[in-house]
Amino acid sequence: PDIMYQFVKAIEGMSEACRVLNTPVVSGNVSFYNETKGVGIFPTPTIGMVGLVEDIDKRVVSHFPEEGLNIVVVGKLTGEIGGSEYLKVKTGKIVGRCPDIDVEETKKLVDFLVESADKKLVKCANDLSEGGIAVSLFEMAFKNGIGFEVSLNSNGIRDDFLIFGESQNIVILGVSEDSLSDLIDFAKERGLEVTAVGKTGGKRGIIKVDDRIVVKEDVEELKEVWSKSIEKALD
Repeated sequence: PDIMYQFVKAIEGMSEACRVLNTPVVSGNVSFYNETKGVGIFPTPTIGMVGLVEDIDKRVVSHFPEEGLNIVVVGKLTGEIGGSEYLKVKTGKIVGRCPDIDVEETKKLVDFLVESADKKLVKCANDLSEGGIAVSLFEMAFKNGIGFEVSLNSNGIRDDFLIFGESQNIVILGVSEDSLSDLIDFAKERGLEVTAVGKTGGKRGIIKVDDRIVVKEDVEELKEVWSKSIEKALD
C-alpha cells in the first residue's frame, strides 16, 4: 500500500503539471519490479518527450559553448535540502520536506525560456536539479572543459544548503555581453527573479558565497569522477 500511495501521488502531481503546461502524455509503461543487486529502486514514473525546433539556429545547448559568457540565474535559491541528493550522500537518509513546487511559476519560466531562445538572447541553459547549483554548473562545464567563477549571496542560508539545495524553477543561463541587459529586462518583464552571478572561463570551477570561496575545483578532474560514477556504483 505504501508503494501504491507513492505512485498515485506522483501521477496526480504529473497530471496537474500536464494540465498547467498543456503537455499531452500519449502512452506509458509502469513497472513495479526494478531492482539492482536485490535492492528495489524508488517508485519512479518517467515521461519521455520529443520536441520540435523549427529553426536549428535558435537551438540552445546545455553546456558552456565558449569563454566570456555571463552566467545568469533565473529563479531564487532557497536552500531547500529535503529529499536531496546531498542530504542522502551526507547522512545516508532520504528525509525532510520536498521542495515547494509552483507549477504556474514553472509555466512562466518555460514560456520565458522559449521566447528567449526565439530572440537568441541565450547561448546555453541548464536546469537546477540533483545536486543543486554546484552540480549544475559543473555539468555545464564538462563538455568543453570551460571553467567558471560565480558569486552568490547567502541571504542567511548555510553554504552547503545554498549550493546543493534542490529548489525548483531555477535555470542557469549563459548569455553574451551584448544580450545581457536585454535578457535581464525581459525576465523582469515576465515577473521572474534574475541575477547575473559570474562568467565562464579558465579551467576551474569557482563558487563564492558572500565573497568566500566555498568551491574551487579543476573541471577535468571532476569530469573524470562524474563520468565514471555509474561504473563505480555498480562495481
